[in-house]
Amino acid sequence: MKHLILSLTLLSFLSISCNQSKSNKSLLPTIIGGMHDVVVVMSAKNWEAEPGDTLRSFLLQSVPAIAQEEKLFDLIWMPHDGFTPAVKKQRNIILTQIGPDYQERIVYRESLWAKSQLVIQIMAPNPEAFAKLITEYGDEIVNRFQDAELNRVKDNYKNNHDKEIRATLKENHSLDLILPRGYKINVEKENFVWLINSYRNITENILVYHYPYTDNNTFTTDYLVDKRDAFMKTYVIGEVEGSYPSTETRFPITTSEYNFNDSIYTMELRGWWKMNKGMAMGGPFVSISQFDEPRGRIVTVDGFVFGAGEDKRELLKHLEAVLFSLEFPENE
Repeated sequence: MKHLILSLTLLSFLSISCNQSKSNKSLLPTIIGGMHDVVVVMSAKNWEAEPGDTLRSFLLQSVPAIAQEEKLFDLIWMPHDGFTPAVKKQRNIILTQIGPDYQERIVYRESLWAKSQLVIQIMAPNPEAFAKLITEYGDEIVNRFQDAELNRVKDNYKNNHDKEIRATLKENHSLDLILPRGYKINVEKENFVWLINSYRNITENILVYHYPYTDNNTFTTDYLVDKRDAFMKTYVIGEVEGSYPSTETRFPITTSEYNFNDSIYTMELRGWWKMNKGMAMGGPFVSISQFDEPRGRIVTVDGFVFGAGEDKRELLKHLEAVLFSLEFPENE
């Protein structure tokens, strides 16, 4: 049977009209639930069988490039008769319909019952077809929920960002970056900025550095890690003399390459940092390096966090929201 991923503009479901206006959406309530919560509406029989197992195999994968075990999402299962109006305000929802009356379909719907909500309706004629559909499109479902969480944080930062730091980065470094209030500039040089945000026992760090582009060998893991450690050693000085945070090479470094906003070549690194020659400290980091072609330079924005005893999943999302706000203004 042909699989169908249906356009949101073509379908109306769950008693919601397709011609719902923007003004109506502005009246929607605020989403509820914790970051990375996903409500799964499914019969108990299917939840304990192959359909539920297949969903969990994707949604309960481990967060990549962190030392402790954390899952991508926190799943909240409920049967269809428990899906009350109050639950419909949850931020992320998977609504399943499995039975002979349904064709294989996945429908993505934003801001259905609450602002910035993502509802994914998954339909299949039987459990086997449902599991096959999830196997084929599970990665896309994960990415949709991840993007939804990231966009919520980014939207929050846009409305509550530090305008002074943003102006400084534009004027001194010819780049636009949106940081939430609470950050301060700890070190600034001609081609380097270290921004820091400390609260409770958590420290979130953003590094911005740039250097001339030379050749394609720039975009290799070894080259970018060497650059990262060189800037760290020079400018990010620890409390103990000679100490600095460096990349933990014994921990796997994951990389991905893509065109950011469909235009700017980007290489992303994720891994673990450690304090070199100092106190026993460490934590996850994520960085993006982009080719700013008009200025002939590579720009890296690197976020790393320290929070002993804290879950890192949400903290990384904070950093990602800053990193992925990077833009370059028109060439001066």
